[in-house]
Amino acid sequence: MRVVARTKRVHIELLNRQVQFKVGDIYFPKPEAVMDQLYGSRLLEGRVLEVTESDGGVQFAVIAVTEMDKPVIVRVDRIGVVSDVNSRGREP
Repeated sequence: MRVVARTKRVHIELLNRQVQFKVGDIYFPKPEAVMDQLYGSRLLEGRVLEVTESDGGVQFAVIAVTEMDKPVIVRVDRIGVVSDVNSRGREP
């Protein structure tokens, strides 16, 4: 019974407190839904590593984003060019 009393005390101490937690630790809703709601409209910036085309003719860009460990893949018609200067400092 001692554990129950301690748990209730922790609950009371947390009520109305500002807290921090990782998005990955969220139980409900799914972390993906939280990220989409918070950042779904945020513009990311990256460098195109490769352009590929699907069997249906849709083109995709493989993009290295600084904040990400792995590249992301985005439809070419959904990206905008920020700069026309390539990695060697020259225009294409």
